[in-house]
This record gives sequence, structure tokens and C-alpha cells, in this order.
Amino acid sequence: MFLKRKVPGSAAVLALAITVGCVGNSDTKAYFLSPSGYGPIKFGMSVPEASKVLGVELLPLHELDEDELHCHYVYTNSYEDDLAVMVEEGVITRIDVRGSSISTTEGITVGSTGPQISETYGDSLLIKPHKYNGPEGKYYIVSNSSEQKLVFEVIDDRVVVFRSGRYPSVEYVEGCL
Repeated sequence: MFLKRKVPGSAAVLALAITVGCVGNSDTKAYFLSPSGYGPIKFGMSVPEASKVLGVELLPLHELDEDELHCHYVYTNSYEDDLAVMVEEGVITRIDVRGSSISTTEGITVGSTGPQISETYGDSLLIKPHKYNGPEGKYYIVSNSSEQKLVFEVIDDRVVVFRSGRYPSVEYVEGCL
């Protein structure tokens, strides 16, 4: 299994892939991110339920303190995984993708362009300015309902990270902060 690591604040990305699916099984399952979840993981599941259907244990990086019990992330392997799963009050509310090994059901991934997102999602797309990255940064937001959304963070016309989740969690700019 390979890991991906991004260098913060830099265009440099050491691109290796991580496969998330059946551990210990030669069958590799390809899962996709959608407004309702990631493959068999659906928003509203508990971490044990999600671990069971994914076939990989989802764990926090460290022992959680009392403040973190309200909101924290769990991972399939480490912080360097492409997949980060937000848990609020014991249920999964958001999934972040930080690498190109995971795509949406329509094929959009980290590295896709703004025009590709626009062409793919058309009228269901809302584009907003990025909170921190001025005119070169934008949020491309796709809604399948008022409750569940896909949010693509696009800098210099390329997707750098994207997420799916329930409102309002999916729109938190800084994760659990």
C-alpha cells in the first residue's frame, strides 16, 4: 500500500496511491465519493458500522480528549491517507478527499479542472469565492438536496481537495475547528 503526502502551501505533491477497500483480499474494490457518502459508507453511520461495511478499521490518530469527542476525524491508515472521515457526536457527517486515488461517481478528482467540474455538474453547480485564496480560489458546490453536498476547493483552476457531507458540516472551511 502506498501513501500520498502533500507539501502544505506548495504545488509539490509526491504522488503515490493508496487503495482503500478489502484489506487482506486480492479483490480491490473501487469506491467513489458522492453527496450521500463514500462507497458503502453513508452519512449518519457510526464509525463501527462504517468500518464493517468498508472492510477497513477507521481510527483516530490518537486518543481523543473530551473536546475532540464532539468532532474529530478517523482514517483508514494514517493522516496521509487520501480519505479523512469527519465524525460529529458519534456519527459520520463528512468525508474529505485529499488525493487523486479517489474520485466522485462522475470521475472528478484532485487535479481536475474548474471547467471539467462545470461541464460535469452543469446547472446543479454553485461557484463561490474561496475564503482564503482570493480570486484564484473558488468553491464549486454541488447539491443533491438541501442536506447533502459535494464541495470542491479549486485553486488556480485545479481541484486541490474535495469533500462530501451533510449540511452544515460539509461547508465548514476548517474542518472540526
